[in-house]
Amino acid sequence: MRFSTTVASASAVAFLLSACSGATPTTPAGTAVSNIASPAHFDAGKTSDLARGLKPPQRLAVTNFFNPGYFDGVVVLNRSYKVIQTITDGMSNPNGAYYDSDGNLYVANSAGPNVTEYNKKGTLTFTYSTGLGDPGGVIVDHGNVYVSDWGDDKASVVVEYAQGSNRPLVSCSTGFANAAVATDRKGNVFVSVDVPNGSNGGYILEYKHGLSGCQPITLGVGLRIAGSLLIDKHDDIVVSDRYAGVDIIPPPYKKIRSTITGFNQATALALNKEQNLLYVVNFFNSPSANEVVVDKYPSGTNVTTLGPSDGIPYAEGVAVYPP
Repeated sequence: MRFSTTVASASAVAFLLSACSGATPTTPAGTAVSNIASPAHFDAGKTSDLARGLKPPQRLAVTNFFNPGYFDGVVVLNRSYKVIQTITDGMSNPNGAYYDSDGNLYVANSAGPNVTEYNKKGTLTFTYSTGLGDPGGVIVDHGNVYVSDWGDDKASVVVEYAQGSNRPLVSCSTGFANAAVATDRKGNVFVSVDVPNGSNGGYILEYKHGLSGCQPITLGVGLRIAGSLLIDKHDDIVVSDRYAGVDIIPPPYKKIRSTITGFNQATALALNKEQNLLYVVNFFNSPSANEVVVDKYPSGTNVTTLGPSDGIPYAEGVAVYPP
């Protein structure tokens, strides 16, 4: 069982969007992280989610970052967690992924460097590339595509495109390596950022009412290494902490309310539409060991775990449809 623990302060938060630019992430000094050959795999819940009153998404897309002997691509699973689609066209070290409300899938390819867009059939329909150097995160909101660019561990940009246009509407240099991007219901844009060159200092930036003007506010929760984030229906920030777990930060974003723990290295995140299932890529830094952990949200109780035996050879990013 994975569980939620209350956190008394906002200090020492660390999270990372894994394997940017194809490099193997370096464990910070003093952090003990085991590399094991196979995941701790839970099978019992796969056929009983609906019976438990839970509703897996119609589609669960998992990106698989290239590793010798494996493929660059995305596997798509149905509500029974069976593979129904494999997409490889245009993939180049895929990281973050996102489904829009029409079922189009967007994939951030760090080695592209680009974001590729696919229709429900898995056909490549468009590529966003202008202004990108090392994209790691992507979302879609009100027809616009937002991309966070890691910049090969150098200060880089957050870019906004109109859907179907390769000309950026806005490009904001943050002065950081940008791990992930998210938006809330009010049109505010949030970016998790890391101090460049591995100095283990990061933050969450908020762009009030959008990127226009490129004037972010630095929120009050300090990070050690920035990683994936999303905004839930309560406007809580949900962030993956590579070494501690998944942190939940309520408005006004000054401290962590709780942390879901029990992972080796938590990286990418997605919530089902009902927001009672949390999908977490659990990174083991070892071929055929990465997995997607399915937990109840926000309690963190484990439901099941998906890995290589489910057709997911090397999980990196995760997306759900409907979003």
